[in-house]
Amino acid sequence: TRHLRIPDQAVSIVALLGFAVPAFWLSQILILIFAVHLDWLPSLGMNALHSQPTTLGRLMDVSRHLLLPVAALAAGHLALMTRLVRSSMIETLDRDYIRTARAKGLSRRTVVFRHALRNALLPAITAAGYSVGLLLSTSSLVETVFGWPGMGRLLYDSLFRRDYPTLTGIFLVTSVLAIAANFAADVAYGRADPRTRG
Repeated sequence: TRHLRIPDQAVSIVALLGFAVPAFWLSQILILIFAVHLDWLPSLGMNALHSQPTTLGRLMDVSRHLLLPVAALAAGHLALMTRLVRSSMIETLDRDYIRTARAKGLSRRTVVFRHALRNALLPAITAAGYSVGLLLSTSSLVETVFGWPGMGRLLYDSLFRRDYPTLTGIFLVTSVLAIAANFAADVAYGRADPRTRG
């Protein structure tokens, strides 16, 4: 079976490592590799001191500064989604309706992408809605490491300043975003699985 082959095992190991490594530690490793040793990307801040005056130049500069923080934040969540989809896909490919689709002579691509993947994505859709709150809480550590002036960094600074009105506002925005993400996940789940529609 394909899930026992070397490429699949390699992806599983990488996903497990990505899920196990803390975001703040991964942030420092990314800075060490890509900013210090390779000198490909900036390590701190949102803009360079001497960024280009054009709009496109500023956009490119912010994008370069954004790459490492986004990679550090996304690694754990991408690893979680990879493991969920992989395990769900293995289980789905063993279902009776998949065997029926294969017996009808459908191509492997049609069986995998049209029949199996749609159902295999359901656990990942559910987890994506719940992971938004975790993503927002993790961002405070990552933004502090990279010196990124975002809401996570504002939360971190407000805690030390005991700025309770700002903390209340951040918690309110975070709660609204988490509720909206869960609502979007419910809508996506309903579109992916018509059986859940009322």
